Amino acid sequence: MFAVGVHTCDFLEVTTKEKIRPDTKAPGLEEARRKLIYYNMDRAEQLAYDEHIRSCIYFSLAWILSEYSVATCSL
Repeated sequence: MFAVGVHTCDFLEVTTKEKIRPDTKAPGLEEARRKLIYYNMDRAEQLAYDEHIRSCIYFSLAWILSEYSVATCSL
């Protein structure tokens, strides 16, 4: 489970209900909330999200390379 550092009762609620109450506070819980959103997506939504992230990374890298005049390579 990815909700590290959560109290036992909160951990059980996260694992059994597949949601995290907004008032629950613990280190690492914000990341757990984001991951839970992703894991609750259906497969098509996950693939679309993954493609979006790859595109963002690719275009960010292309911009950085163009800004700093670094020799580009084919990705």
